[in-house]
Amino acid sequence: MSYQDGKHAEKELLKINLSKLDNYHRGVYYSKELKFDSALKYYQLACMDSNKFAFYNLGMMYYYGKGVNKDLKKSFEYIKEGACLNDSVSQYWLGMCYLHGLGTDTNLKEYDYWINESSKNGYRYNE
Repeated sequence: MSYQDGKHAEKELLKINLSKLDNYHRGVYYSKELKFDSALKYYQLACMDSNKFAFYNLGMMYYYGKGVNKDLKKSFEYIKEGACLNDSVSQYWLGMCYLHGLGTDTNLKEYDYWINESSKNGYRYNE
């Protein structure tokens, strides 16, 4: 295969571009490519760096069972970490977990708190 082969050139370019991405964005890339084992790995690494978006994405992987066994308790824990790091989407979802008892007990006081936090931090939703 020569470098003039377009597919080979695309793969080389992809390797170069991926090497410049942080762990979170590598996780996003692999999620979009439906390579969930790799996405899981990079999201976990990003969580070690306290990336609030990575916590949310891991929570969603466990919520939907994408590349992992569906586990609402793990989903709840990851979403809670993202919420505590002020991710407004995680805060909204955490509120929904408390409202519907997803991975935790139903708790309307916690629901109100997290829904208000998500709104304060810019998340807009329709109820």
